[in-house]
Parts: sequence; C-alpha cells; structure tokens
Amino acid sequence: MERLKNTNLMKKMYTGLLLAVMVLQVSLGGVPVISTTTLQAETTVYITRTGSKYHTHKCGNGTYFPASLSEAKSYGLTPCKKCFPNGGPSSSSSGKSKPASTGAASHRVVKEHIVINKTQKTLLTGEHFQLKASGTSKSVAWSSNNRNVAKVTSKGKVIAAGKGRTTITAKAGGTQKTCKIIVESPVLSEKSVVLEPNQSQTIKLQGCSFPVRWKSSDNSVVCVKNGKLTAKSVGTARVTAIVHNKEYICKVSVRKPQIKWIELEAEEIELSLDESCSLSFVTEPYNAGDYYDIKCVTSNANVVTAQADGHNAIYIEAQGKEGSATVQVIMGNKRTKCKVYTKKEN
Repeated sequence: MERLKNTNLMKKMYTGLLLAVMVLQVSLGGVPVISTTTLQAETTVYITRTGSKYHTHKCGNGTYFPASLSEAKSYGLTPCKKCFPNGGPSSSSSGKSKPASTGAASHRVVKEHIVINKTQKTLLTGEHFQLKASGTSKSVAWSSNNRNVAKVTSKGKVIAAGKGRTTITAKAGGTQKTCKIIVESPVLSEKSVVLEPNQSQTIKLQGCSFPVRWKSSDNSVVCVKNGKLTAKSVGTARVTAIVHNKEYICKVSVRKPQIKWIELEAEEIELSLDESCSLSFVTEPYNAGDYYDIKCVTSNANVVTAQADGHNAIYIEAQGKEGSATVQVIMGNKRTKCKVYTKKEN
C-alpha cells in the first residue's frame, strides 16, 4: 500500500513538470526548447594593471594587456567612454557568470607581454646603444645569436663588435622579443691620393649607409665636397670623412705639375760681339714656370752668358768675343738648348 502511494505521487510530479514545459513552449512561440547554447567568438579588449576601464585599443599612456571582455567585466571594469561611446558590448557566456570583483584592481592577474624600445638598429663597429624592455615585472634575460657581430650585456647594452648581422633577444616570463642588428665597418676607397694643381678625384666611404660629412685640414691645398677632391696648390692635407663622430682619413699630396716638354723659339741664333737678346720658350703645362725655377747653362761663358727672364724667357748676352756656345734651359727634369754664334760686324 505504501509503495502504491509513492508511485502515485511520482506520477503527479511528472505530470506537473510536463505541464510546466508545455507552458514554457507556448510562451516561446510554441517552439520546443529544452536548452540553448550561444556560440560566439569572445571579444578582445585592452586593460591596464590598475585602471578601472577596458578599451578597444591602447588609447592612453601606460602598459596595456589584451583580455577577454568577460574577463574584464569579471574584474569590475567598465567601458571607456572614448572607445565605447554607445556603451560597452555584450559578452557571451556558456556557464555561470563570474561575480564582479570587489577587491583592489591591482590584484587582477594579467598575462604579461614584453616590449622592447627597438626592433632594428644599424651601428658602426665600436658603437653601442641601450635596449630597454617594458611590459613585464619579471627579470629580463638578454642574448645575442652572434657575439662576433654584436654583444649584449645583462642590462641590455648592445656593443657592435664586427661587420655583419645578428639578433638580440630579450626573454621574460615565457615571452620574448627580438631586435635585428646590422653592424657596418666602413672603409675609404683611398687612403692616400696624389694630385696636381687643378686636378680632381672622388673618393668614397664604402660600406656605410649613414650620411657622411667631409672636411679638409687645409682648403688652400685641397678642398672637398661630397667626397670630390679638388687640388688648389702644392702641399699636403688630410681629408676626413666623419660618420657618428668616427673619422676616416685620407692623406692628400698636391705636387708640382710634371713637365712634359720645353721648347725655345729658336734652335740657333747669331749675335754681334756687343749684342744681347731675349728668347722666349713654351712648356707643357703652360704654367710650369709658376712651380719650377728656370736654370740657364752656357757651354762658354767667355762668349755668351744666359739667365732667366721672367717665367717663359731667357736673356742672352754676348761677351765681346767671337766664337760659339750652347745655351741650355732646364726646368725640372726637362731641358732644351740653343746654339749661339758671336761675330764682328762688317
């Protein structure tokens, strides 16, 4: 009898439950619904460690971390009015919603993402610069995959060691960032140059991608512009290429022009015993007399004497005695001559 009563009671409970489900179906438009599950991609927002808002992007100063919308709401954060002018988006959830946190915002757990201040840097051999890491409270480990190109200290100081490429890596808390390093080792195309006045030559600082500044130690000897040398006068000077305060020096010597030839206006002349004359000559280059002394030599000074007369002539004078002599004109390593005869006048 007791078992029968229990059976009847269970039938009544089942019937009541069935009626409740039917009423629920009618309220939903007659569509039988037992359970529904909404599948949506979770919205990603950006938060800070101590801020009270969540954002669509990194819209202010400080370090931002990505988080799901539901996670942000679980911390008790509210939407940024600039990022969400129409109010915050709704988040999907397939389980029990997390209660809003009433604790201090600084206790929220956020995944750290390390950030470094440079992702690529070009250096000259011997230069150094400082890499800095942020976005993590953990200690940062620095390393270089080629120490022959660039070394890095435990504090992130990078030192260029030799020409080439390498990568510096910063690791912290399971995340890492890298910086590509290019090291250049420039060289001048010429370490010494010999020019003559008014000659030009261009030199280059090879293997350098940086702007180069040029200067001459003596512009009266040689001047330089964008690596082009122009000789001004005889002497020596240093031409310097400067990059990042590093100097690359070329020694420039400006020498006297080389004389190719010298020629007198006459190969033979005749003078009376008390006569004199001036003979001009030409040279190649034409202005050789500006750089060289003129030397005159006579084979018989009792017959005639000779001396320079300006930059392009000689003065010959008979000495009152009949005879002949050869007069030579010498400039540098070149020479020419003239045969001189002296006779009494009839």
